[in-house]
Amino acid sequence: MFVGHYGVSFAAKRAAPTVPLWVLFIAVQLLDIAWAPLVMLGIERVRIVPGFTATNPLDLYYMPYTHSLVAAILWSAGAWVLYRLLQPAAPKGAGFEDYWRPFTAGTGPAPAYVASLDRERRDALRKRLEAARQARCRWSNWPARTRLGGRGHTQRSMTVRTPT
Repeated sequence: MFVGHYGVSFAAKRAAPTVPLWVLFIAVQLLDIAWAPLVMLGIERVRIVPGFTATNPLDLYYMPYTHSLVAAILWSAGAWVLYRLLQPAAPKGAGFEDYWRPFTAGTGPAPAYVASLDRERRDALRKRLEAARQARCRWSNWPARTRLGGRGHTQRSMTVRTPT
C-alpha cells in the first residue's frame, strides 16, 4: 500500500519540481493521517478480522470522512489551500538582469557567442530574450488571471516563479 502512495509522490515530483518531496509524501498520505485519529475517536470504524485479506486483517467498513470520493476531494482542496497560504514567496529582485548578466561574462559557449556580438546585435538579442521571458511569465499565470477576472487581486496570485 505505501509503495503505491510514495510512488505517486516521486512521479508528482517530476511534474512539480518546486514542491518539496516531504510535502508530496504528506499529500499522498493525508487521508491515512487523518483516518487514524478518527478511528481512535470512534468517528470512523475498522474491525480486525483474521484472514480478511492476505496482507492485513483490517476490515475498513466505515470511512465516510476520509476515504469517500467527496471527502477525499475536500481534504485535498483544503491541503492545497493551506500549502498555497504557507508557501514561501518567490525571492524579490530576480529580474531579467539577474539572468542576463552571466551571458555577458563570456565564459562557456552561449556567453562566448553573446560576448562576440557587436553592441547593437547584443542589445537586440537582449530585448528579444526579455520580451520572450515576459510573454512566458504572462502565460504561466493564465489560469490565475482567468480565475480572478483578468487581473491579480492578491500578491500571491500573480507571483511569477522563474527557473533558477
